[in-house]
Amino acid sequence: MSQPLLCRATRPEIALLLDGLAGFEVHVVVTVTSPHAWTAPGEPETDLCQVLDRWGAAVRKPERLHVVLVETEPGQPARARQSAWRGVGRVAGFGTASLRLDAVPQSATARPLALARAVPPERAAVVRTIARTWADRIEAGGYDVHGDVAAVLGDPPVADPADRAADLDRALHDALREIERLARRNDCLEQQVAQTDRRRRGLRRRLTPVA
Repeated sequence: MSQPLLCRATRPEIALLLDGLAGFEVHVVVTVTSPHAWTAPGEPETDLCQVLDRWGAAVRKPERLHVVLVETEPGQPARARQSAWRGVGRVAGFGTASLRLDAVPQSATARPLALARAVPPERAAVVRTIARTWADRIEAGGYDVHGDVAAVLGDPPVADPADRAADLDRALHDALREIERLARRNDCLEQQVAQTDRRRRGLRRRLTPVA
């Protein structure tokens, strides 16, 4: 069973889920990407240390918590998905060469792999601190770790100011085009409403003598 939203599960929610698995030895696989891949790194629900705390307490033994480290590259979400899938295959003991994800639609909740990108310079220090905290926790936790902690939780790629300016210009251009499109659409709808009102009034005038 796999569901990205499970990383946000609270302790009572996890306990309720595991009640249905009584009698089974439960193992949990946590796929980890660099904090720079998240839209809001360090938020309480998805901070890796808290995720490991909650699920580690649920499975009781650290070796039953498997950590798959996935390297993310800006503009390469498909490669990151394949890397995560291969890691899950290694943990569960099945080959993934013939079980590719090319035709599998990506869940809207699996945003971290899709949004991996360079971080603004002013945010880089915060991301580095979060990454160091995560790496220390993984290395000291006794978990079953797959992948290179240093590669995944190393220094984040920092965006070039010129590239950021170009991105902002493109975003502004796209926003202005969308506003223009919506304005035209609004004008068209207003004309249709006015035309409908005129027809309604004309029909009412014709029906009044009959009434």
